[in-house]
Amino acid sequence: MKCKVVLICFLMVLLIVQIAAAEPYEGYTYNSYGERVPSPNGYLPSKVIQGINLGIGHFKNPADIVTDQYDNLYILDSGNQRIVILDSEFNLKKVINQFQYNGKVEKLNDPTGIFVDKNGIIYIADKGNGRVLSLNQDGIIHKIYGKPETSLIGGNIIYGPRKLVVNSIGTIYIISDNINQGLVSIDPDGNFLGFYGSNKIQATLEILNEMLWRKFSTREQIKQRQSFQPVEYSNLYIDEDDFVYTSTAYEGVTKAQLKKLNPMGNNLLPDITYGDLQPEFINNAPVNSAFVDICADDDEFIYGLDRNMGRIFMYNQRSDLLMVFGKIGNNAGNFGDPVALETIGDKVIVLDSLKCSITIFEPTLYGKKIREAVLLHEAGKFEEALKPWEIVKELNTNYDMAYVGIGRAMELTENYEAAMENFYVGNNKFLYSDAKKEHRTEILRANFSVYVTVFLLAIVLIRIAVKYRKKIKAYLLHVNLKRKGVNVNE
Repeated sequence: MKCKVVLICFLMVLLIVQIAAAEPYEGYTYNSYGERVPSPNGYLPSKVIQGINLGIGHFKNPADIVTDQYDNLYILDSGNQRIVILDSEFNLKKVINQFQYNGKVEKLNDPTGIFVDKNGIIYIADKGNGRVLSLNQDGIIHKIYGKPETSLIGGNIIYGPRKLVVNSIGTIYIISDNINQGLVSIDPDGNFLGFYGSNKIQATLEILNEMLWRKFSTREQIKQRQSFQPVEYSNLYIDEDDFVYTSTAYEGVTKAQLKKLNPMGNNLLPDITYGDLQPEFINNAPVNSAFVDICADDDEFIYGLDRNMGRIFMYNQRSDLLMVFGKIGNNAGNFGDPVALETIGDKVIVLDSLKCSITIFEPTLYGKKIREAVLLHEAGKFEEALKPWEIVKELNTNYDMAYVGIGRAMELTENYEAAMENFYVGNNKFLYSDAKKEHRTEILRANFSVYVTVFLLAIVLIRIAVKYRKKIKAYLLHVNLKRKGVNVNE
């Protein structure tokens, strides 16, 4: 019997090791101190799709992907000059490989961006031709948007639209090469509306040194110096409420690589460092996160794609890091050159330009429970979130948010002592302080009658002492003299 138990335990351990070994990357997250800590994988690859699997030949330098309101997936197969459309189950639906305008065939030249609006109109950023195309599902081009006519985009600037989105009223937001004033916005007729949401110049050590140097330089010396400009956006995404999300591929650990812009172009996300908080070292050289794409799913979780290390960083709307998954590598589920990502439901889809493939990621039990707990937590349903948070904590004792979530549930049930313990472990000083105040109030309330009795008794004793102070003083003197051997009766 004992041998059987030992054998079963051995087989279970072996199975766990095999499952862990089968995962194409190691999970991790960051704790409240900014330290990288091990974590179960929240997402794992479930499927890899290539053009040959769809019966349409290999993809060639695919550049971008996008989904429509029906969860159809559009792949901009740039090298093959075509658009491949898959349904929500990733089955081939259609291929658009010919584009016509006024009865003539139009050739694309290095198309790099694609978008589909709520009416099914397809927009293509035809970078090599310096234009944006709008076309129907049959490849018939409705309109060609060339370089906007404005003095703000000089005639000597080579206009190269790379990525684009369109809002609910038809305004087109474009990322263009050689333009760093922000997104180029044009109306449905192609009229220039202005620049939208420019990046700020990051205050790096190099820039601070340059600013100091310029204070002691002549005008001629300053003219010969390098000028610092805002970094161009790398990609963008628009949600159902017309909020525009942007990513920036900064080379270096810095802030605001991911943004969510309101109608005024102001960033609504915290101005923090996204991606890895410390660089990786490859061949003794530091490599930092460089985001090439951003998107948000139907539950408003935000995903940023790091091209350098092939990682997807998942955040909530407060920019709390929830999960990290993905990796550059040669194994199945790893990337060669990830360039774009999208979501369908809770699935995450990543386009690999080098491997000419699409990888579908699905949440594990750990990932599903994080999603469930976070959604309940952010809806203020702290008690309902307790159970999934408990499961998350069991699966990952390094997950600070789980302790905070459990603490909120404990606080709601007025178990302030347990709330304090969880807030302390989760390193949330603000909530810990609040729970501590409530705990003190609770102790005071529970012992109120005792405190009142003691207080009243003290008042009575004080009054007695005041009233009979002379007699008490004489008595104490009498006792003291008697101790010293003085005959107090004489």
